[in-house]
Amino acid sequence: MLFSPFGKWLSGPDVPAPQSAVPAPTNGRRRRRGATAMEYLFVISLIVVVAITGVNYFAQTVKESLQNSNDAIQKGKDGSKSNAP
Repeated sequence: MLFSPFGKWLSGPDVPAPQSAVPAPTNGRRRRRGATAMEYLFVISLIVVVAITGVNYFAQTVKESLQNSNDAIQKGKDGSKSNAP
């Protein structure tokens, strides 16, 4: 805006910027209150994903093992019936 007779009136009163309720950190360090919660959430998420993956893997392994046992038992039962006098 090069010239506006109402420029000062339209921009509003001269009000200083609001001050933060939290004091600025000293010696250049930032506060990390929120970051630690996010880090914990990330670590817990990874643990949950690994746990679910492990349970699924072992569940599949146990299922296959039980199925093989069941097949062997059924084969043994069928074989004994055919050999019966």
